[in-house]
Amino acid sequence: KNELLALPEVEAVACAGQLPQWGIGTATSMQRRDGEYRGGIYYTSVDFGFFELYGIHLDAGRFFVEGRASDVAPIDNEWSRREAVVLNETAVKVLELASPAEAIGEVLAWRRLFRSPSTFTPMHDVEVIGVVEDFQTGRLTESGIRPAAFYVDPGQAGVLSVKVSGRDLAVTRAAIGDVWKRFGDPRPIDEFGFF
Repeated sequence: KNELLALPEVEAVACAGQLPQWGIGTATSMQRRDGEYRGGIYYTSVDFGFFELYGIHLDAGRFFVEGRASDVAPIDNEWSRREAVVLNETAVKVLELASPAEAIGEVLAWRRLFRSPSTFTPMHDVEVIGVVEDFQTGRLTESGIRPAAFYVDPGQAGVLSVKVSGRDLAVTRAAIGDVWKRFGDPRPIDEFGFF
């Protein structure tokens, strides 16, 4: 990530477990303090700067802050503190929270996938730190927006989004390819969505 950010034409870089725009395929229930489970909430890990890279508007609260330990999942799956989550507007409605602003600071509980293929977290508390506008979380042919929760867990990074200036795409693509060869896996870089 740091090597890519050092390239002159790269404006932002962020990882994610999966791209919400491709669809978030994993869901779980969140439990409110009253003990009631609400409908399924889809979830994926994102990186610091993910929402900013895509220009996703913050309705209330804050985004994840790099260097803030409480904003990152523990690497050992031991939960001694609340997990920070950002919800979308639809999740706020599904969880029957009064509004995006009133959702901030709400403490919920959930159990989610920790590491693939089948290691899950124990039931643990999460705290809503932010609410983002609804944005496309699946194929354009799907109707409606899925209720979604986002958190930071570097161990779930599966895709990398790179925002470039677009001034010299041939040079930029070659430079990104060079970084990939040094740090990526041996397969060719998948430039899906590169434009």
